[in-house]
Amino acid sequence: MNVRAKGFWFDFPSYEEVSSLRRSYRYTRAMAHSVIDKIKQYRFGPFDECHFHIGIHKTATTFVQDQIALSHIDRYGVKYYPLDVLRDKIYRFGFCSVGRRTSPHNRLLLSDENVLNGTEHLNKGVYFDCEQRVSWCIRHIHTKKLVVFINIRNFADFYTSAYCEHLRHFPYQSLEQYIAGLDITSLSWVDVFDSLFQSHPDVEFRVFNFDRFRLDKERLLASLTFGEVVEFSNQVKPSRSSFSEKEVAQLSGDKDWIADSGSDKYAPFNTEVIEQTKRNLSDDLSRLKIYPNVVLLND
Repeated sequence: MNVRAKGFWFDFPSYEEVSSLRRSYRYTRAMAHSVIDKIKQYRFGPFDECHFHIGIHKTATTFVQDQIALSHIDRYGVKYYPLDVLRDKIYRFGFCSVGRRTSPHNRLLLSDENVLNGTEHLNKGVYFDCEQRVSWCIRHIHTKKLVVFINIRNFADFYTSAYCEHLRHFPYQSLEQYIAGLDITSLSWVDVFDSLFQSHPDVEFRVFNFDRFRLDKERLLASLTFGEVVEFSNQVKPSRSSFSEKEVAQLSGDKDWIADSGSDKYAPFNTEVIEQTKRNLSDDLSRLKIYPNVVLLND
């Protein structure tokens, strides 16, 4: 594109040329960052231990992350990336940028529930590609010992909360459309994570029963932080986990439903379904004890 200013002609690069230059710059920057990280890693070596918290969604992951950030855990020799920093580094430089030891800190703590994929994919099945996604991350973490933390909860509460989270970010669809005919009373967390457990016998998986979060949350926090942080601070407030029934009805545009809806917490599943999913969760916890590399944090 040619632009004339005060008698002079300037040749500006085309959009395609600018895009190519930007891609080249990002690639060069990422490669330079990778080389610097490798030099630092050669100096410091691998981490002694890494705790990798992968969620699942809607199990107070953000609340826990905020608690860890508030604790300034780096004072205890633990390298921790707040979520916005973690995702920015992964986006710009790849997962290897957070999996290498580039400082004297000899312990690493990573936490991001989106490792398992987003809530928009849950209607295709429960984290159907989790083994592939988590394995990719594991390959890029340089540590002598790796512990992966997974929170699980009964599927009625899980899908209700995930659905409400989905509504905040995507166009409205009914719960029936969202779960695409899934029978939540037949789902099992053991089936979801079995291939992951078996693919990594040298990795320790610590599973937390989120249905008991109020009673056992200090145990989760302490285990995640290598025993350094043992108490939750009141400065961090839990994020809202659900819409009310009336709010969901208003999103639907269904005038009759709006008129009939109250303001109580949105609870689409009946008591029978909820009780069945709680029994299934109990069965899952019992079955998880069979795996030699799985530890239950609470039962």
